[in-house]
Amino acid sequence: MFKVWPFGADVPLLRTPEWKDKHIGELYSGRLQLRRETEAGGALLLKRVDLERVYRYDPQIRTLSAVTDTEWLNATGPVAHCMDQLAKPGRVRIRVDHGTHKLFIAEREVPTAAKHALGALSSPSGNWVAVLSATGPIITPLTLLNGDRVLGRRYP
Repeated sequence: MFKVWPFGADVPLLRTPEWKDKHIGELYSGRLQLRRETEAGGALLLKRVDLERVYRYDPQIRTLSAVTDTEWLNATGPVAHCMDQLAKPGRVRIRVDHGTHKLFIAEREVPTAAKHALGALSSPSGNWVAVLSATGPIITPLTLLNGDRVLGRRYP
């Protein structure tokens, strides 16, 4: 008898229909940007520099909706250029070892909310780190081309 594990996480997939079939292409810095409505928090705004439509994620009701560029322009939170978060010279090195699924900061192992670390990004200021982890199990595909797939509940 085999136990069937669902693919993905148990959180809803929030769709961006205005961005459908609009591939980012090469990973240029700043193509995807994020910012909060205010410096203190509020909704999260998502913007692609190659498209006009902006999306607003409301954490209170956990919904994503399309809004105008005006909402992005009126927001006061700092802008995070997503690709810039991957490598900032002079910062402490943050990495996930994809062989062991462990998080390392300054080459020291750091525990995560769930057993398997999936990814980590530092904030624009460098003072915070966002980590995504999962409970597992780990599924190793028959081919070595795609790497492991980690299933289970996700924890930010």
